[in-house]
Amino acid sequence: MEPDFRLLRSFVAVAEELHFGEAAVRLRVAQPALSKQIAKLESDLGVSLFDRTSRRVRLTPAGEALLPQARTALEQARAGLRRARAVGERTSGVLRVGFMTGAIQPALLRAFEREYPAAGVDVKRYDWFDQTACLRDGRADIAFVCPPIEEADIRVEVLAEQTRLAVLPRGHPAAGRSALSILDLGEEPVIGHHRAPRAWARFSAVDPRPDGSPAVYGPAVDTVEEKLEHAAAGHGVGLVPSSIRDHYDRDDVVFVPVTDIPPCQSALAWLPPARSPLMRAFVALARDRYGR
Repeated sequence: MEPDFRLLRSFVAVAEELHFGEAAVRLRVAQPALSKQIAKLESDLGVSLFDRTSRRVRLTPAGEALLPQARTALEQARAGLRRARAVGERTSGVLRVGFMTGAIQPALLRAFEREYPAAGVDVKRYDWFDQTACLRDGRADIAFVCPPIEEADIRVEVLAEQTRLAVLPRGHPAAGRSALSILDLGEEPVIGHHRAPRAWARFSAVDPRPDGSPAVYGPAVDTVEEKLEHAAAGHGVGLVPSSIRDHYDRDDVVFVPVTDIPPCQSALAWLPPARSPLMRAFVALARDRYGR
């Protein structure tokens, strides 16, 4: 039987979500249509791929065997389409990518360079207060950002989410906790960002808190390094994406997950339209890789 990539894509979505409703939202199709696609794939294969009850969906052994093969087949098909477009559009030159620590997705950059070896990638670092300025002043064609971005003319596509961590001095009473609530920090000052756009600064500081109380602000900073220094000195609590812990190995601070606040998102941003073939290729690869 020749593979029907539409059915495989539907199967992978249900297998990853284990929920027909959520998979339908992800695929932007009606749930009854999705159920029919799965039923057709099962009929074509002559096996059941899912055990369904009113409370849960889970893969059968046949479904578990198919999932990695289906993912591989879909990725190979997508890669073939991208390569064909690259040849047709003569995808070469240099793509300037803005980033700030915590938002960048290095695996996406590596995948892009593998798929488009004729293209170069020039990364441009910016700070929290400068997320979209690098796009407007021409330093970057596209940028990794952390929403919220409230500028209506900027296109933003979310790639991934990260738990946020509290950065505490090693001697802090909560330093040994495996997780904490933002309310556990009481009225301890949070290290803020005075030059960042207001919506982003408030999101970063969790202001207001889940109970409606205002955040208490401590020192204002522009960079991750400044935030870590203030946290180590006990001047306030830093709140950062979980990936920051991978970039900084310090003995004077600890990182503790905060469980009751919205995650930090990593996203791509650009000024539409994406005229450059390189930009279109980069966005297409990101959409394929992150299933958006």
